[in-house]
Amino acid sequence: VFITGCRPTRMVPANERLLTKMTINKEVKSISEDDLLGYIKQKPNRKILVFFRFHLAVYNFSHSGKERKWKNKLGDIVGEEPVIFDPYQTQKSCDQIRRYLISKGYPDARVSFDTVPLRSKKIHLTYRISEGNPLLIEKMHYLINDEKVQQYILDDTLNSLLKPGHILDIDVIQNERNRITSLLRNKGYYFFSRDDINYKADTTQIPHRVILTTEVFTNKDSTYAARSTYQLNSINFFVDFDPKKAMELGNEYFTQFNMTEYKGYRFFHSGKLLYHPKVLLRAISMQPGQLYTQKYVNASYRGLTSLKTFRLVNLQFSDTGYNVTRENRMLDAFLLLTPLPRQSYQIEAVGTHSSGNLGVGGNLIYQNRNTFRRAEILDIKLHGAIERQTVAIEENDEQLQEFLPFNSMEIGGESSLFFHTFLFPFTPEKFNIVHHPKTTLTAAYNFQQRPDFSRTISNVTFGYVWEGKNPNQKHFVNPIEINFVQLPFVSKKFRNSIRGTFLENSYTDHLVALGSYTYSVSELHPFGSRDIIFFRSTVESAGNILNTAAPYFNLNKNEDSIYTVLKSPFAQYMKFESDFRYFKNLWFGQKLVYRLFAGLGYPYGNMKVLPFEKRYYCGGANSIRAWQVRSLGPGSFGNPGTRYANQTGDIKLEANLEYRFKLFWMMEGALFVDAGNIWDIYKQEDRETGVFNPETFYQDIAIGTGLGLRFDFSFFIFRFDWGLKVRDPSMPAGSRIIIGDGQLSRGDHAFNIGIGYPF
Repeated sequence: VFITGCRPTRMVPANERLLTKMTINKEVKSISEDDLLGYIKQKPNRKILVFFRFHLAVYNFSHSGKERKWKNKLGDIVGEEPVIFDPYQTQKSCDQIRRYLISKGYPDARVSFDTVPLRSKKIHLTYRISEGNPLLIEKMHYLINDEKVQQYILDDTLNSLLKPGHILDIDVIQNERNRITSLLRNKGYYFFSRDDINYKADTTQIPHRVILTTEVFTNKDSTYAARSTYQLNSINFFVDFDPKKAMELGNEYFTQFNMTEYKGYRFFHSGKLLYHPKVLLRAISMQPGQLYTQKYVNASYRGLTSLKTFRLVNLQFSDTGYNVTRENRMLDAFLLLTPLPRQSYQIEAVGTHSSGNLGVGGNLIYQNRNTFRRAEILDIKLHGAIERQTVAIEENDEQLQEFLPFNSMEIGGESSLFFHTFLFPFTPEKFNIVHHPKTTLTAAYNFQQRPDFSRTISNVTFGYVWEGKNPNQKHFVNPIEINFVQLPFVSKKFRNSIRGTFLENSYTDHLVALGSYTYSVSELHPFGSRDIIFFRSTVESAGNILNTAAPYFNLNKNEDSIYTVLKSPFAQYMKFESDFRYFKNLWFGQKLVYRLFAGLGYPYGNMKVLPFEKRYYCGGANSIRAWQVRSLGPGSFGNPGTRYANQTGDIKLEANLEYRFKLFWMMEGALFVDAGNIWDIYKQEDRETGVFNPETFYQDIAIGTGLGLRFDFSFFIFRFDWGLKVRDPSMPAGSRIIIGDGQLSRGDHAFNIGIGYPF
């Protein structure tokens, strides 16, 4: 029955036609097609997987055959009525588009439409848009009834968005009004608003030219306050403000607080003042006596929010009613801060699925948001998990334990402390105000028990985080990070099986002492306001100081002539990686996501191999999804049938393309293509085909495709991805194209479960 529902015109009445295709033909590229779509009344029924009108098919199915409640409900929730072509609605769309084009500076614009009727009650629609001659700005005049304001505006005309030769665009005019408003509010004009600015356009002088006049304070409604500049009088913090009680009690509520004064600022609190005033002052950019400046108010809001200890941050100002000088009036500032609970506990139960292994785990999380009265955030996390590893176990393996029905265990803890400043060296107050720096201290310990080995990982990190001039830019510097990995037990059977192979280096004690810098940015694409770009790049260096100091401190060497610390060799390497993502928004909530990743780890000096945890791998839920995690590469190397899927490399190149679309309710779908691989820098005897060759590396590129299903629960996304191999570089030359050969095997596809989007 559903097949009949797939016929799109099934529910189209006689003498009517289903709108199946719509195109827009326009002359000027400066007008975005995405902007025009908002004025079109009728659009074809949405598609998924590029061509299939799923929602229309569900609607047709729900209205075919015998009536059933469940079918009606399905049609209401998932279905979409057929879009029946309506000439009246189409003409209205033409009128709307023309009005929009006039507002964009094309008064002679013409909009019409053509239709092409097809068989099976379908129709194609084309909008034809001729913009005509644009209306250009010939001259700019200013009429400003205030000498001081006039001086501010004229001195800043270099930054004006309206200039002779530009098209007269209403949106640009609105943006210019906002720019001037922001300019004056940063000069002390607290009550100045965009309504105090008007524009007059004279189009009678020259054809297709306009003389534009900017008028300020010409309205009769312009107030004395709008023409006045303001200074900040008092700055008042209410550090435990309760908005509900404030509404119930009115002004009486504000008489119940105790007051503490610190460096000219006033702090109102019920009971003991829970925050040291210094940390709150460090977060704001305002000072008593300072000229009111909107950008400082915005920075203060961001600074207080960045403390992550307040649920609500509200900044209000009140005119005191008197002047401090002939020119400036006074404002009292009120910073109403509603704190989050100081301490919180959380218990989480989680399910795990990695490399085909199922498991369960749990986390106990404690957080203190004001540890030492300076809004420090202390996080303590204890976690444990058990998992079933699908490997064969010999009964006589020494010290080998099974946790039936699970045979692997992991327990650990992590503690992090965040300070809202640089601990050292000393940083100037202006840097604190603009960049909101933070210092992080982290210590972690993890114990892993596997069927063939046990491992402990200890970590200590000292780092800095701060914002760029743009809050979307972040800088991360970890001058000190130490990882100490030990394997107290490795079964004889397992050790013998990896002896002399590339895997042997992955199961040895080692120390990593490193420093790193990461830069990340996420912002709207400059050429498409609906699109988002994300970029992150990291540089990491390890072991250089230890290797330089080793001869002077007489560090011991092991049997391989490698320097050791605490009887463990230390790694020495440089590592570089970059991750670029582009999110392209389409119709009906659809999205195209592009991702490029490149990483290189170069080991040298004390150890000619990267530590296992620093090496790259491919496959799994967040990589090339047609392969199980760590089962691809390096290069054209293949290790079929191995018990230990653990392929890693020094170099990684990966590209991903994912098409995401809404289905219904909280369900989303995806169609994806992944490509890439990993490689070794140094040739290894047991996998010589895994080394990177700049002339032939493209022959080692693996390609996979597949489908995904996601459940968006708002606070997290649960994801299923099924990947199918298209090209497998580990196969013999001439047999690497997998899809389409008609001989798919169990290993030619993979099923992945993940939390969140893959990228």
